Amino acid sequence: MALKLIHRVFYNNDAQLLHNPLYEQQRLFILQAMAATAVTLLSTGSVLNGLMLKLGFSDSLTSIVALFPNIIGIVAVFAPMFWERVARRKRPLAIMLIVARALIFCLSLTALLDLLPVAHGIASL
Repeated sequence: MALKLIHRVFYNNDAQLLHNPLYEQQRLFILQAMAATAVTLLSTGSVLNGLMLKLGFSDSLTSIVALFPNIIGIVAVFAPMFWERVARRKRPLAIMLIVARALIFCLSLTALLDLLPVAHGIASL
């Protein structure tokens, strides 16, 4: 079902695009972009602020945490200048990727916090 939707929306059911040798990489790139967009929407804006306020965070801490995506965006502009000078970059990049994916997974679980009875007790403190 989802694959047919991807074929129709992104590839317009074009046979030449669907039988491209790089089709699998393109499909994975599209799915990665969709997941990254979903995580960005969950980790910024009203979802994160509402969750933090419900858990009892102060307004100042909530505003500081809301700035993290902007700070990371600025750092991302200058990161290639650092990484091009590193001789052995495979291991550190793999470790950072694993940590980032684990944090994204944990962030996606924060939406389920409201379903836990313990979360209601923490929010009422």
